Amino acid sequence: MGIIRAVAESNNINFVKYMNKCYSDEIYINNISSLNNEHSLEWKRVKDPDFIRIITVALEDIFHGKVCDVIVQRKIRDINKQIPEIEEATYQVIIEPGYVDGKTFRFIEAGHKDPVNIPADLVVTIRTEPHRLYERSGSNLIYIAKISLQHALDGLPVQIPLIDGRTEEFYPNDIINPHTEFIIDQAGLPDPTNNGIRGRLIVKFDIDFPDYKLGREPVE
Repeated sequence: MGIIRAVAESNNINFVKYMNKCYSDEIYINNISSLNNEHSLEWKRVKDPDFIRIITVALEDIFHGKVCDVIVQRKIRDINKQIPEIEEATYQVIIEPGYVDGKTFRFIEAGHKDPVNIPADLVVTIRTEPHRLYERSGSNLIYIAKISLQHALDGLPVQIPLIDGRTEEFYPNDIINPHTEFIIDQAGLPDPTNNGIRGRLIVKFDIDFPDYKLGREPVE
């Protein structure tokens, strides 16, 4: 620490105030070891811990792919200045079609910069935004088709919306029950670990049962 004191005093900086300011901004000082010379110290800079940003991405953007801009502000502290400068930087996160939840991107030394420690890395993690129609399960999508009991008993066709904007009709061969499932291959999300081959769309059914017995009038 004698080296920092000497540099500070040679630049007419109050050493105690500077170090207090460093501590107040969560700059941690450690790893100081003695040299053979009893009048000097060796300073070893350590890296600040990663700081995390989580960005939510719409399911359609996971399907098509997207470039997201992540804007961060960091302090640039100069030993000759009491007030740090604020620097704004933009980092591009390139989301390939089908990226999974929890996918991370690392930007080296994007954190606060000071003469004491090595700046932290910025780690960006993506999360899939909840969707109004689909639930995600890896590269598969799950769609719940809501139909009436009469529709289920008559075995009428059901319109299924697809993530790419198209629709497909399901023609049941029998009565639709709560355990009926309809699978559409390659109608899910691209799988980046399998040459981009799309997963499945799994269609389940939510049947609206009436609150009265069939053949009777509903109770007022």
